[in-house]
Amino acid sequence: MVQTVENTLLKCDENNEDPYLGLLSYRTTPVDHHLKSPAELLTNRKFRTTLPLAQRASLTRDGSDVKEELYRRQTIQEHNYNRAAGSSLTPFKPGQSILMFDHHTKTWQKGTVLKPAKEPRSYIVRSQETEGVYRRTRSQLRPHHSAPDKRSAASPPDVPTPATTPPESSTTATGYTTRSGRSVRAPDRLDI
Repeated sequence: MVQTVENTLLKCDENNEDPYLGLLSYRTTPVDHHLKSPAELLTNRKFRTTLPLAQRASLTRDGSDVKEELYRRQTIQEHNYNRAAGSSLTPFKPGQSILMFDHHTKTWQKGTVLKPAKEPRSYIVRSQETEGVYRRTRSQLRPHHSAPDKRSAASPPDVPTPATTPPESSTTATGYTTRSGRSVRAPDRLDI
């Protein structure tokens, strides 16, 4: 909406036209062929404008019908957003070992969840490296797969730890091996 208003004001300025008339045209344009214009929904009266008005748009409708139509459009938008938004992340428990994102160093540091925060999808965490207490959203936290600590040895770990660790990357004369163990070889096409 803001971009539409800015473009309307720029066009009015370039053509030396009245900007208020441009905004009036935008506000009196119907939202949908089933709905009234935003100005008419707000004031419940027709506005005079220089735009031609179709006969179907000039029909007056009951206010409850408008609310139902707006709710129907909102429900469709909600369905389309939720379909493409992805799955929600699993919540953390207090005392769980995590990796937290440090904004200053742009790295992931080890930490522990202290408690859920008041804000939605947020946690109060303690960094093991700096001993600081921070608030982080769920997207800035990852579960840390480490060996269980002595205090919680009686309870099974939440996530099984991997049995083997990937080899460190090494360089050879023909290429190198990545951390996951994949061998990478340089292409021969530039060998002259």
